[in-house]
Amino acid sequence: MYKDLKPVMDTYVFNDGSFRDLMSLRGTVPVNYRGNVYNIPVCLWLMDTYPYNPPICFVKPTSAMMIKSGKHIDANGKMYLPYLHEWKHPQSDLYGLIQVMIVVFGEEPPVFSRPTTPRILLTPEHPSQESVLQRQKLQLEIEVLQRQKQVLEIQEQYYSIKLRRLLGDDA
Repeated sequence: MYKDLKPVMDTYVFNDGSFRDLMSLRGTVPVNYRGNVYNIPVCLWLMDTYPYNPPICFVKPTSAMMIKSGKHIDANGKMYLPYLHEWKHPQSDLYGLIQVMIVVFGEEPPVFSRPTTPRILLTPEHPSQESVLQRQKLQLEIEVLQRQKQVLEIQEQYYSIKLRRLLGDDA
């Protein structure tokens, strides 16, 4: 039914850095949002325990899109849908999952178009409050690092003196 989703064998990298060759379904699902149909790019990774365990699902934005993190999507595009959390074989399947995606994404789209108009840059004469705060934060971090350096230098002197005394070199 969703002919744009194609099976692809690829390497999945887990959060712990381990990896495994897995089957994935990649493509788009059609989502109706405010009267228009949008093709949302997705990737559904099928674990070797599928269909007993749910797929790991991601939104995969194109270069012209940005992820809109929210209740069901994190900043990396990973999906958190109740259907996945409550997955039970044989009642749960990919068709049902895609139907849920369509409904959820129709209410809260997981991607949006990147702005095409250039952003207005604030001049140094009129810095934003955020940039002033960022600069203050960086200055404080520099002060902390300088003090840490001083502490390390004092510790180095202390241990150098202690070592010379232990070695019997009072020079």
